[in-house]
Amino acid sequence: LHLSGILAVVAAGIVHALLYTRLRLTSAKVQIASTTIWSMIADILNGLVFVFLGVTLPSVLGNTSLARLAKIFVVAIALYLVMGALRYFWSQLKFVDLHSKKKQRQKDSFLLSLGGIHGTITLAMAFSIPHTINGQPLAARNTIILIA
Repeated sequence: LHLSGILAVVAAGIVHALLYTRLRLTSAKVQIASTTIWSMIADILNGLVFVFLGVTLPSVLGNTSLARLAKIFVVAIALYLVMGALRYFWSQLKFVDLHSKKKQRQKDSFLLSLGGIHGTITLAMAFSIPHTINGQPLAARNTIILIA
């Protein structure tokens, strides 16, 4: 359909999650094989994103001044802190069930805020931004990749 690859992956994940309940009715061998294959595919795709980062990073850094790098670093740290705070309050308000006791809830919320998903999906989205739009280079692409 010539739509976003990221949206296609999200749609495939949703369909897989919906059909996973049917998989429980199959044999244990099929379940183990399916889980193993999906884990391998996920690891390969995660690795590819970071290979793309390694290939792209030298050219992105080469085209960015030191003053701009400092500003990007400050923005990235600010975004990281905001996301950490959101994850913390999200778990404190019980939007996520941590299965922890009251005494452990603060510690578990803090660990969730630090250990949440960081990087792969964000980088994949940043790499999906085109280099040019209507023949003109997209100036903010390198900045977005560095912030991601």
